[in-house]
Amino acid sequence: MKTVKLGWHNIIYFLNLHMQTLNLHPQYVKGEHNEPLGVFLTVTEFQSILDDLEELEDIKAADAFESRKHKEFVPFRQALDEIKNGLVK
Repeated sequence: MKTVKLGWHNIIYFLNLHMQTLNLHPQYVKGEHNEPLGVFLTVTEFQSILDDLEELEDIKAADAFESRKHKEFVPFRQALDEIKNGLVK
């Protein structure tokens, strides 16, 4: 499974942009002391979240590109490898 690492500004932007389109009906699992243990979502809801996270990852990659745009040229394959390996902040 793919791990997605995102900055808070990206997450806030993403949530503001997509919150109205998300139609989630989570069911919470709680422990014996009423502490939250987990959440159940339908497969459709879960897939929707994964799709949105992929979109957010694309936004992050575009942001990383824009921030380096005037600094130096990096070959496309190298840039992809750096993004994939988490070397781009």
